[in-house]
Formats: sequence, C-alpha cells, structure tokens
Amino acid sequence: MPKLTIVFDNIPLEPGLQTDWGFAAVITGFAKTILFDTGCNADVLLANMETLEIDPVDIRTVVLSHPHEDHIGGLAGFLRVNPGVEVFVPDGFPCEVIEQIELMGAEPLLVGEGGEIVEDVWTTGPLFNSTVEQGLVLSANGETSLVTGCAHPGIDIMVEEAAEASGATVQLVVGGFHLLKHSKRAAHKTAEKLRDLGVERVAHHTARERRPSRACSRCSTTASWKAASATSSNSENGGRSMGSPLCHFEFAVSDPEKSKAFYGKVFGWKFDTDPNMNYTMIDPGGEPKGGMMKKPDQMPAFALSVYFCVDSVDETIATAQAAGATLAVPKTEIPGMGFWAFFLDPDGIAVGVYESSK
Repeated sequence: MPKLTIVFDNIPLEPGLQTDWGFAAVITGFAKTILFDTGCNADVLLANMETLEIDPVDIRTVVLSHPHEDHIGGLAGFLRVNPGVEVFVPDGFPCEVIEQIELMGAEPLLVGEGGEIVEDVWTTGPLFNSTVEQGLVLSANGETSLVTGCAHPGIDIMVEEAAEASGATVQLVVGGFHLLKHSKRAAHKTAEKLRDLGVERVAHHTARERRPSRACSRCSTTASWKAASATSSNSENGGRSMGSPLCHFEFAVSDPEKSKAFYGKVFGWKFDTDPNMNYTMIDPGGEPKGGMMKKPDQMPAFALSVYFCVDSVDETIATAQAAGATLAVPKTEIPGMGFWAFFLDPDGIAVGVYESSK
C-alpha cells in the first residue's frame, strides 16, 4: 500500500519529532522507496526517520524539488549515511550541488522534461519562476497526487503540469504552496483554480502566520523584512534611487540563547523567538529590524548578513557585476513582498539587496 510520510516540517504532529525550517517526505509502496527533499538539517531529518522507524538505507531514489537550503540542506548528511541512491534534480540546478552529489558517491540524474521515473511515479519536469522547481506525481489506488516543495512557479501551474505528465487529473496536492503572503482574495482565486483543475484535497506545508517569512535559499539567507522603501531621487544614475538604506540584518550564530544574552546586555535589544521555527526576530529599538538563527551546517562560517533596499534588484546586480562583483544568490521572489539577491564584492564580501514590490 503506497504511503507518504512527512519526515521534516516546521510543525510537529507527533510527540518526539524534531522541527526545523523546510520539508521532506518519504514515499513507500512503489517499486522504489523515495525521499522527496531533505529539509535544511540532516540531523533532524535522520532523527525523525529513526523515530518513525524509517531506515534511510532503504531509500533508493531521492527527488529534489528546487535548490533552496530548506529543501536540500540535509542532502549531504543523508548521503553520508546512504550514498547508494539516484538523485533526480531539475535541469537548471547549480553545478556545485550536482558535483557534490557525484563526489559523495550518488548518481545525479538531470530532469529535462516531465516523465515517469519509477513505475506510477512521474516528475513534472523543470518549471521556472524565481527558481527552477519540479514536482512529484504519484498514482495509487485510482488516485493521482502531486507533491510539491514550495511551488514557486505557482501551485495551479504545477497541478496542470502534473496532469500533463501523468495523463490524469490530480485529486490530492501535498507540500508547499507559497501563498502565506498572498492576499485572501488571491488565495481564494488559487483555490478556485485548483477546484476547476479537479483537485479535491490538499495537505499544506507552510509557516505559521506569526513567524517572519524566511525565504528559502541556498545560503540560508532571510526575508523577514520590515520593508522600508528607498528614498527616491531619480537622476542620471539610470533612474534608480540614489539611496539604498539598510533594511534588514541577520546573525547566524553557534548558540542563539547565548547570543541573545550577549546582545541584550551590550545593546539592550529585545527578542521574539518562535521555538517551532528556530528563528528569532530582533528589535534593536529602531529601524531596521533584524533576525537571528543557529548557523546551518552548510554555512561555511558564522556570519552577520545585511540587506540594502534598492529600486531594482536586476539593475543593482547588473551594475555591481559591471563594477567587478560576482553573483552569489540570484534574484528570488518573496511572494507579495518583493525580491532579494546576494552578490560578492571584489573582496568577496557578501552583500544582500532587497526590492519591495509594495
């Protein structure tokens, strides 16, 4: 009997399960046991598998939805336990991720179009919006289901592609919809579209409303913004604002509690921590606001990240590259809020930029 078990999420549904930012699910009952995404932390992923009595060595196929940290961050740790897997990644995945998969002994398989990868299991193929993403389509017991990571291309678009890939109507959708920051009207329109496409049930992986919306990324950067608009002053500088104020800062630290005590004592900052999300908002007593998280294993060093407000991420990145910068994280959408990106200046310093859509 096919079964989908969520093994990584930000909200626990059973006692003993650990939480962190991201999503992963194990799918059994088909010709191969499949792991869909890996969350952001291998320790949490593997601990939850153990609690749920799932042996990671039984997994033969890994499917990665998109190259953001909260969906692939646990991959390296998983491959250290079980390197003997095939890993399906959509065409457009970063080369360094594919190379790392090979170096760890697994077999990366590049998906260029939708199709069957295991009997009764299909991929939608690569879809694009702020990043490349694929969904996983399952057919069992006369029902077709779609599993998504974040649905950056649009959940309705992914359902349409899933139906085309499998040749069947999708009745169940499980995973992320990326609708948290959408208006109620937009969310209702999406729900109506899903109903029109034949979807009968959904199981939504999401953030809680009170938690600042942290955009997923390969570098575990953040998007919990108090969006300050850059003061505009059009001039000969290509119509861009002459000002780019600092609009968010974030610490990646070894011990958040210790760091909160330190900065609270030094600066008198106030903190609001959501234990389910493992993320802390910082109120320094003025603008901009900040955030703090425990440094993910994949980050090379403890860090303080900053983001500057700009009129156009595209123009700023182009100008920076022309001046000698290197693109570190491409333009990424925060639905309903804006866009962000990271570049490395000529000295290799990471600089974040943010463009508000409001």
